[in-house]
Amino acid sequence: MREESDTVDMSLAMGNETDPTRRAAPIAHAWTGDGHDGDPAQEASGHEVLSAMVATVQARFPTHRCRRRSGIDCPHDPCRFGWELVAPDGAVVVAGIDVGALAPDGRLRGFVGFFGELPRASIDLQALCLLPLGEAHVLAGCLEDAHALAEHTLALTRRHQERGNEAYALRLFGAIAARREPPRGRARRRPLPPGPRPSRGTWHASPPGALPPGSRHPLWQAGTAGASAH
Repeated sequence: MREESDTVDMSLAMGNETDPTRRAAPIAHAWTGDGHDGDPAQEASGHEVLSAMVATVQARFPTHRCRRRSGIDCPHDPCRFGWELVAPDGAVVVAGIDVGALAPDGRLRGFVGFFGELPRASIDLQALCLLPLGEAHVLAGCLEDAHALAEHTLALTRRHQERGNEAYALRLFGAIAARREPPRGRARRRPLPPGPRPSRGTWHASPPGALPPGSRHPLWQAGTAGASAH
């Protein structure tokens, strides 16, 4: 079996050959008879259609050259490599990667090209990762870390107008606040002074005729006056 670099480099040479007759040789060397190549702009199957696809690209980018910009990664049957289209002044017009499969004889049988760098993760995925992490920080007691994640996620969701994740972020703020401030009605009670404590349900009455210290209630005063008269 031939080296993968030989196949890939011959495929790129196909893209640089401007003469259709001479282009047939690198196509046959690099591709199987039913080989398929596709990218976001176009796709082709078979040697003749592959040659026509190259001619279309050359008409749009005359005097430009294709070249490999990475090593070739072929762990098993699939392969991938980076490439770029370069203008005569050396400027890179477009770059990307090709991913595909090799035939048993080492030729290309199906490849797909991708333009540019990998897209960034969507805001939905970021929020789905950050918000559970914030909840974990709350459970662990790391409230400052949780608050920072909640602020970052809330800003993202509002910028992208994602109402569902925005509500999730606001809920996280509530969980943080609940951990920082004790619920109302459960304030810490002051300890009782030392000494014997009455049992629940016990009522301690004053002795008969005794006036509670400092009491000036009219009923108490009336009762005391009556007792004195007798």
